[in-house]
Amino acid sequence: MLYFILSFAISVVVIPLFGKLAIKYHITDQKEKSIPYLGGMGIFFSIILVAPFDLFVKSFLTILALIGIYEDLKRKILKFNFLIILFSLLIVNFKYVGLIFIPLGILVGYFLIETFKKIDNFDGVAASLGIMTGLGFYFFATSNYDKILLMSLIGSLFAFIFYNFPPSRIQLGKIGNYLIGGVIVIAILSSSRGGLIHLLTSLIVLTPVFLESFPHLLKKFKYSLSAKLFKITNNKRKMLYLIWVISGLYLLISLSILYGIINWQISVLFYLVLTALLIFYPKLD
Repeated sequence: MLYFILSFAISVVVIPLFGKLAIKYHITDQKEKSIPYLGGMGIFFSIILVAPFDLFVKSFLTILALIGIYEDLKRKILKFNFLIILFSLLIVNFKYVGLIFIPLGILVGYFLIETFKKIDNFDGVAASLGIMTGLGFYFFATSNYDKILLMSLIGSLFAFIFYNFPPSRIQLGKIGNYLIGGVIVIAILSSSRGGLIHLLTSLIVLTPVFLESFPHLLKKFKYSLSAKLFKITNNKRKMLYLIWVISGLYLLISLSILYGIINWQISVLFYLVLTALLIFYPKLD
C-alpha cells in the first residue's frame, strides 16, 4: 500500500507539469491541439522513483519509455523499433525464464506490448484497463518485487485518470502505452512461474484488453469494447463506468478460479457467457 500511495502522490504532482511542458513545446493531440501528450512521462517518473532498483526491469522499461518519447515527439514509428523492443524483451526475459523459454517469452512479450498500444482509444480507457489488469496480476505475480512494481503502476494510473477522465486534460501518449504493456509483460512472466493456474487466470483478467485491442489490430475499430459500449451509452463517462464494471467482473472470475471461491466450472461458464455477450452484442451489421 505504501508504494501505491507514493506513486499516486508523485504522479499527481508531476503529470500536470509534463502536461504544461507538452503544451509549451506543442506536443499535443493532432486533432485536439489543446490536449497535451506526455502523461506517460509522469507514470515513468513515478515508477522509476518508487520501485526498488532492478537492472533488468528498469533497463527494459527505460528502453520502452525512450521509444515512446521518440514516437510522441516525431509522430512516427521509430525505425527498427521492432528490433529494439525484441532486445529489451531479451533483457527482461533473462531474469524471469530459463534459456529454453526465452524465445517464447519474447514472443508473448512483443504480442502484449503491441496489444497495449491499441487500447488508448477513448479518454480513460487505457488507464482503466491498466489499473484493473495490474490489480489482477498483483495476485498472480510470484515475487514481492513484481507486486511492488504493479502497485507503483496502479498508483500512478489512479493519479493519471483524474486528468484523463472525460473530458481529458492530458493524454498518455505512446510512452504511457509502452509502459503499461511493459509492466504487464513483467507481470505475466512472473505469473508464469506459478504454473498453469496462474496462466489461465492471467488470460481471463486480460480478456477486456483483448476485446479492446484485437478489433484495432484487425482494423475493425467499431467492434472494440469501448466503441461498442459507447454506441450503447452514447456517453463517454457512462462507457467508462461500464468498462470498470466489466473489467471488475473478469477480475472477480480470475480470483474465484485462483482461490477456489466458486466451483471452477461455474466460473469458466460465466466467463464464456460474458465474453460471448460482449463479442456479439450489440449487433453492428
